[in-house]
Amino acid sequence: MKLVRQTITGSELYYIDLTDNGVLQSDQFYLMPNDVVYIEPLKSKSFAFDNFPYTIFLSTISTAAIVIALFR
Repeated sequence: MKLVRQTITGSELYYIDLTDNGVLQSDQFYLMPNDVVYIEPLKSKSFAFDNFPYTIFLSTISTAAIVIALFR
């Protein structure tokens, strides 16, 4: 996780490891006004949904089920 904190001297960038047990004792763990938190998305999660068009597949199946139900 990246934290951008505004200070008197300007902006400071902190890298925070949330899996570290000592993160709760860190001064950067608690957010201050005007802090910006940036968390990079997981590449594996977005890759799974980019390759297969789930919406087209599911809408085709639901449309076919409705047409079959209407003509029975």
